[in-house]
Amino acid sequence: MADLGGKPRESWLLERGDFHVRKERVELGFLTALSRDRPASAYWSRARAAGARDDTTYQRRALAEWLTDCEHGAGALLARVMVNRLWQGHFGEGLVRTVNDFGKRGEPPSHPELLEWLASELVRGGWRLKPIHRLIVLSAAYRQDVTSNPLGASRDPENRLWWRRQPRRIESEIFRDSMLAVAGTLNRRVYGPAFKPPIQPEAIQARNVTDPYPKDARDTSETRRRTVYLFHKRVVQYPLLSAFDGPDAAACCGRRNVTTVATQALAVLNEPFVRLRAEEFARRLRAEAAGSPAAQVRRAYRLALAREPSPAEVESSVRFLDRQRAARTARESGVDYDLLALTDFAQVMFGMNEFLYVD
Repeated sequence: MADLGGKPRESWLLERGDFHVRKERVELGFLTALSRDRPASAYWSRARAAGARDDTTYQRRALAEWLTDCEHGAGALLARVMVNRLWQGHFGEGLVRTVNDFGKRGEPPSHPELLEWLASELVRGGWRLKPIHRLIVLSAAYRQDVTSNPLGASRDPENRLWWRRQPRRIESEIFRDSMLAVAGTLNRRVYGPAFKPPIQPEAIQARNVTDPYPKDARDTSETRRRTVYLFHKRVVQYPLLSAFDGPDAAACCGRRNVTTVATQALAVLNEPFVRLRAEEFARRLRAEAAGSPAAQVRRAYRLALAREPSPAEVESSVRFLDRQRAARTARESGVDYDLLALTDFAQVMFGMNEFLYVD
């Protein structure tokens, strides 16, 4: 977004939405329900007085100052909404569950005093988010065990009092980025245009012949950037993200639905992106732990799950590698059986609950 000059363009209220019928001219204004004793013109005048450029209207700066003004503007509400979103990001549920509606029709906060304290800490810290993240993850509530008990389940079955921690699966974007990071092929370049990942033709339902989604997109270093840079076409959903509850790009989504369905396991088994990352992971294991299959298994657990495997896990994983190697030797010829078996094992690691859930 950019201004076209120092003078605002004319904007009109249209009669019944008809752009041919201009009813009245509208100017910069803020929600009066969230404003106290200071009109929009005062914020705009102060923004222009503080600036020295003549190629901008300073209206967006006025809006930003009103949004963060806790005394006369929307700052108090903004702070509550922000810390509630951070809480939801770490716990899966907000202190206010209706994260898009703090009004009369929304749910009241489960812990209003905690919400107010976190909001005040956000403002006191200069609206910096990292200190609030630190407060939350170091809290006793965040460090609760996921184990349930009959007393808690009977008194608070919805866990509104946060007496235990809810198992929380990572978002679809983080799942994709995690596979790239573990495989050692994540492109960490920041900024720049979005990339268009390869999507199977049968998953492309758009009929836009003017600007269709490319059917010849390839897996390259550019498409291995973080998912935040992934190009979204509203009528062409990326299958892997959709399988793991990625939101529809055509609508605003304040809180995602979290499902556990068979298609997610099938996506891990059959999605070409997952298989490619598993092969890269296998090559990394061979390069970093070339001593023995057991050493490769231990390295895989450290990279993917951030822990050492138990002796039983090492034993069962080595048996799995032996079985896969034998099965592929019987079916195929002229291929790298060890790499294929290790790729199968890496793909299994990507589908483990421990890889998909925050613990």
